[in-house]
Amino acid sequence: MIQKEKDDEARTSCIMKMFRFNRCTKEVCQKIYTSGKIECGEGLGQKKKQDRLCEACAGFECKIHNDPEKMVKKCEFCCNQATFSCYDPPTWFCTPCHEFMDAQRGNLNIEYPKVKKCEGEDKCQFGKHKPNAYDTKHSFCALCKEEA
Repeated sequence: MIQKEKDDEARTSCIMKMFRFNRCTKEVCQKIYTSGKIECGEGLGQKKKQDRLCEACAGFECKIHNDPEKMVKKCEFCCNQATFSCYDPPTWFCTPCHEFMDAQRGNLNIEYPKVKKCEGEDKCQFGKHKPNAYDTKHSFCALCKEEA
């Protein structure tokens, strides 16, 4: 049992060194959440402490199913499903857009991925949404979409 506790402590220590953890600043919540790997966004300006909200308090929660794990988030630069949450507050990236950003790590003149125009709400899995751009958040509940 002692070895298992040491292994658990080592894993926890490793995770704490890899990921950025924050406490939601909404007074009624105070939930601990992660805003991605520490190395992601190093050197970029981060939001003030009072503006740090967990996904539910930031509006990424289905009012029917109340399951944040079932929320499908849209990449902020195209209409692909987001697979990465980086920075604080989170910026949502699909894998290709994240790889574009990752390739620039260490570059002082970071460029964001080129914003791709949506093909229209009838063709887009996210339906009607604001134009793709940095800091444009959009999501849907996978359970609600299955039930429709």
